[in-house]
Amino acid sequence: MSNNRRGFYVRMKLLHRHAGLQQQEKKKNLCFKYYKWLLWVSLLLYFLSSCFFTHKPVPLSKTHVSESKTVVSRALFESSNSTFIQQSKNINRGLLKDLKVYIYELPSKYNTDWLANERCSNHLFASEVAIHKALANSLDVRTFDPYEADFFFVPVYVSCNFSTVNGFPAIGHARSLLSSAVQLISSNYPFWNRSQGSDHVFVASHDYGACFHAMEERAMEDGIPEFLKRSIILQTFGVKFNHPCQDVENVVIPPYISPESVRTTLEKYPLTGRRDIWAFFRGKMEVHPKNISGRYYSKKVRTVIWRKYSGDRRFYLQRHRFAGYQSEIVRSVFCLCPLGWAPWSPRLVESVALGCVPVIIADGIRLPFPTSVRWSEISLTVAEKDVANLGTLLDQVAATNLSAIQKNLWGPDVRRALLFNDPVQEGDATWQVLYALAQKLDRSYRTGKGGDNEVLKDSGDEACQSSNGNCGAAVEGVRWSRFTDMLYRTNRATPDTVSPISLMLKQMREATAAAAASSRSGALRGRAIKWRTSITKLLGEHLTHFRDDFVTSELVFLGSRRVVLLLEWLWCFKACEEDLLMSVDHGLALVSFETSLLHSMMVP
Repeated sequence: MSNNRRGFYVRMKLLHRHAGLQQQEKKKNLCFKYYKWLLWVSLLLYFLSSCFFTHKPVPLSKTHVSESKTVVSRALFESSNSTFIQQSKNINRGLLKDLKVYIYELPSKYNTDWLANERCSNHLFASEVAIHKALANSLDVRTFDPYEADFFFVPVYVSCNFSTVNGFPAIGHARSLLSSAVQLISSNYPFWNRSQGSDHVFVASHDYGACFHAMEERAMEDGIPEFLKRSIILQTFGVKFNHPCQDVENVVIPPYISPESVRTTLEKYPLTGRRDIWAFFRGKMEVHPKNISGRYYSKKVRTVIWRKYSGDRRFYLQRHRFAGYQSEIVRSVFCLCPLGWAPWSPRLVESVALGCVPVIIADGIRLPFPTSVRWSEISLTVAEKDVANLGTLLDQVAATNLSAIQKNLWGPDVRRALLFNDPVQEGDATWQVLYALAQKLDRSYRTGKGGDNEVLKDSGDEACQSSNGNCGAAVEGVRWSRFTDMLYRTNRATPDTVSPISLMLKQMREATAAAAASSRSGALRGRAIKWRTSITKLLGEHLTHFRDDFVTSELVFLGSRRVVLLLEWLWCFKACEEDLLMSVDHGLALVSFETSLLHSMMVP
């Protein structure tokens, strides 16, 4: 009996143990199951976070520009618009072809100092300010690394110097201010010299663009400054025929109208509300136009309008200023947009934004963003010679297709395309500018067609054309500018360090700028030889430091393509041995330097 009980006890103990093992196994499987799910969720969160949070490149050191107020513009824009940055929408990167723009951080005398006058950022020429602000706050397009930039924006405000006599912008200082800015960036950065400025973007929102004069004859006589002729100009002036003031790569942009003022007006007066004014115009209309240098204001078009229709009750014509004139536009069916001294007018943008059919009276005018704004479907164009028949023409439109025009005009995309928002919104005026630049990527040094050799060839050709026949020295100058660019890249990791290589780079950049500024072939040749001789001496004196700085900083990370390019310049340095008065010792030292570079490429 005791044996049977012992057996039962053993069986029970085994069963209990077996049940315990099953329970432990069950708990183990359950823990493993939860652990597996936790692992998957963690991985999912990791990959999602890598999509939403991107690395921001570190900006170049501000020591590249010597003046003390260099960083004011960036600080001002980023602090005053931080809330907008947080609310920024992602821009359609596909349409913009992953465009990247670098903004030069110029001393404040070139831009933000002018903002002390509030009018600077709100008048009709203020697109130069609006584009700068919008780009500065666009995290999708702006880059702080100039070596990944497709284009370089040069923020110089030249239309904020308001006359104390008549209150209009005085732009007599524009050429000297822009020239100073170009001198600054070309002597402190390598990017202007390597492309001759072809991938640099400026704004010229004045009557006749980059000619910088309000009178057409004088503007045509002065022409576009030579130093801007290879760059891209964003300008309000544009015509469909040859004109000296658009003899440059350009994008026609709209004049600036405050988007806040438009929104405020539309809140009070709905776009589709009652329009009790049939034809509207407020502005300068001379009853007895003055002959100024053989020209009459508006080519007498406004005078004809006043004389013919001032007594017509259908036309609401006013010759004096009125701060609330947008309330008149939003109540009007047709808004007259005649030329002034220049063909373009801010009334064009205000009319579109407030739903009034613009009546364009300016022969040959080229309108902004024609690929996005179908002007023929939202406006009327009347020839200057037919202005006396304006009433009849408007009657015909009102009786036929007015409702179709208004339907096209009142679409939100049309209004958005002509207004500069901060930050950039997809489809707005700044976005349209970026889209236009994306179609000009062949001008970009980084992504241009043909690669480095093609760009070098084009730059050399341009240098030859401006060298008065001394093509050899000019091409060598271009090659040495490229060589300087490569050295600049290798030293930018520690730009604050005052080392022999830093001093050498400074002298090389100064010599590059000096040689490029010379217009006489003899002076260019002599200066180039003197410059390269001094560099030879510098290399001989500081070769060891130069080699160590170079190899230990970025050589391993530059990649074979950049190193080969650098060796090409070193080869040229040796090949020009006799011309550059190089000594045998320096030549041998350079060979040794090349050998060390090649050896460093084999380092894992």
